[in-house]
Amino acid sequence: MEETNHIYSELIDKYKLEPKSLKRSKTLFEEGNAVDSIYYIEKGEVFILSDKLILWSARSHEFVGVSSFLSSESAYRFTAKVCSDSVVYKIPISIFKEELITNETFSKLVIQDFCKRIDAVTVRVKNRANKSSRNRLISLLVESSKLTKSNQVTYRLSEISSIIGVSSRRTKLILKELEEKKLIRYFNGGVEILDRRGLEIVGVNKF
Repeated sequence: MEETNHIYSELIDKYKLEPKSLKRSKTLFEEGNAVDSIYYIEKGEVFILSDKLILWSARSHEFVGVSSFLSSESAYRFTAKVCSDSVVYKIPISIFKEELITNETFSKLVIQDFCKRIDAVTVRVKNRANKSSRNRLISLLVESSKLTKSNQVTYRLSEISSIIGVSSRRTKLILKELEEKKLIRYFNGGVEILDRRGLEIVGVNKF
């Protein structure tokens, strides 16, 4: 990871790219917009959506917009929306393309990251088919907590609902069940995990 961050930092320094601090709900680009840039997330998290459905989220030290760039289409295939206060770098397509062609180390890292993202999306699709909505929600909370190293998961009800693929009403009922067992505290705009180990245990057992 340190080597990867170093390579990306070199790119930023080489082209004197300026960071942009973005607040939650800011849109990087809309589905159908012309592909003109790739975004590098220095800090924070960005949702990737299609028809208002959250497909996945990109986090610190990941690129957004690569799949649209690599496709034969000239427009973004998805919408990218900031879901937590973030710092991003906007990389013009001309610069990104030049580095892919001339910088072998950079191109390998981009391809590796892209393949990991495909694998992650594939796993999520399988989980939707094989796991109950309750277990999908628990997995989301636990994984997000581990990634951010925080007990605070700042997803809104509608966002959780979209990610796990069930209605907001069903999502709220599951959160209430978990809250009654004192595993979480649900509030407007997020979830606080009170007992992550207990949550993990419940995630593999029925209750």
